[in-house]
Amino acid sequence: MSKMLRVMGQVGRGRGDGLGSALADIGDGAMNSGLGVHYRTSPVNYRHGRATSGPVAGDRAPNAGGLEGVAFSGDLFDLMGGPHWSLVVHEYTDPVVLDNAEPRHLRVHRIGWAPGSGLVDAKGEFRRVYRPHPGELILIRPDGYIAARTSVGQGREADLIDHLAPFWPIGNPARPR
Repeated sequence: MSKMLRVMGQVGRGRGDGLGSALADIGDGAMNSGLGVHYRTSPVNYRHGRATSGPVAGDRAPNAGGLEGVAFSGDLFDLMGGPHWSLVVHEYTDPVVLDNAEPRHLRVHRIGWAPGSGLVDAKGEFRRVYRPHPGELILIRPDGYIAARTSVGQGREADLIDHLAPFWPIGNPARPR
């Protein structure tokens, strides 16, 4: 509260270069960037996976740069652009059920250290930010929030599809063809 009073005093006295600079002193990085806003209790979230120390289902997906692949060099946000869901498969090269999803609804991106990963985490930023386990699936909604973090196998992919089916706008476009 004292920060707010100080800022309002500055604005009222005309100090600084306007309201924007005065308000910039109030928040922290997470609040100003939107990363502090979360939907962890949303029914869309799928919570059947190993515990992680990185962002969880319902958190805003942070960006991670240094991704390198065939005809691609950029960051996670470059991959997520558009009205589709994005599935990141970490350190797992075998097929997953969701590989068969319609690309206009869901795009699968394989990120890892090995050259055969599809996209190589060349700077280690994805690994540092997300702290994923090998074989982990990270599903990111079109609005940039994480919907699921789970592992490949044990029927989890089919369970994830069934869990999300009521939230798809039309039918179930992630159901394998």
